[in-house]
Amino acid sequence: MKGSIQITPEARDYLFRLTNCRGITNKGIHRLLQISPTLSQFFSLSEKDLLNYKIIEKRNLAFFLQDFYNFNPMPILAEYLEKGIFFITIADPEYPDLLREIYNCPVILYGIGNIEFLTFPKKISIVGTRTPTREGKLAIQKIVPELVSSGWLVVSGLAKGIDTWAHQAAMDSSGKTISVIGSGFDYLYPASNKELAANIMKNHLLLTEYKPAMKPQKWHFPERNRIIAGLSAGTIVIQAKMRSGSLITAQMAMEEGREVFAVPGPIHLENAGGTNKLIQDGAKLVMSARDVEDEFASFQTLPSMKEMLRK
Repeated sequence: MKGSIQITPEARDYLFRLTNCRGITNKGIHRLLQISPTLSQFFSLSEKDLLNYKIIEKRNLAFFLQDFYNFNPMPILAEYLEKGIFFITIADPEYPDLLREIYNCPVILYGIGNIEFLTFPKKISIVGTRTPTREGKLAIQKIVPELVSSGWLVVSGLAKGIDTWAHQAAMDSSGKTISVIGSGFDYLYPASNKELAANIMKNHLLLTEYKPAMKPQKWHFPERNRIIAGLSAGTIVIQAKMRSGSLITAQMAMEEGREVFAVPGPIHLENAGGTNKLIQDGAKLVMSARDVEDEFASFQTLPSMKEMLRK
């Protein structure tokens, strides 16, 4: 959904209820918002309307209606309060403007940590292989502290390898980081990064579009990648094979008009195949944070980037 909906308490309440119902997808809620941007017309829609507008599939209609009309938010809100979880919807002013611009943006986000990071003006995502080489780590150790020194917040996905090193390097440099995960908070993945996740939840921000009890699924990670790209003014890829989830993130960034950067590597190195191809296809070659800064030099302030990206 491009654009925003009218911010009203009712819209926020409806979105929270809808996202807690079986049978309706993120895309289905977007279709509903196209019909009724404030959701005020929802109760005037018939079951036939819900099907004809492809808001709900017929096989899911009974489940959806049962959940919608019997929804009790209080136990859920009590659980979130106990676990330190907050949520925001696209009806909230805290929802990041750049993320709202992307196709099929998440209508709800769950977070643990510092909510103010969502509206931090300079966000850059860093992604890469789960099996990096020493050269990948050296690239992280050079570029991330420079980015932090230049005022950038680092966004990544808590995966093993480059993601882990990017988060850690940002924190070690007294910077800020957001981790976007492909599961609910009750099932942090990978398990080897639970200590890192705990640190991020305490001092930074852990973010997901999935309810706390949602286990990780294979298709969650490509979905997660659109959030990583969507939150950020640009995406840096550090080591990626020719077929890599990191390239999916880069492609999503390109499709949304965001800047894509890549760190080059030796032509014999498998982990450099994807990044070198990105450079061939037009990504900017990165050897230092200055290469990133130069790309955004024409912007007076990054909060105005949304208007610039529309051109």
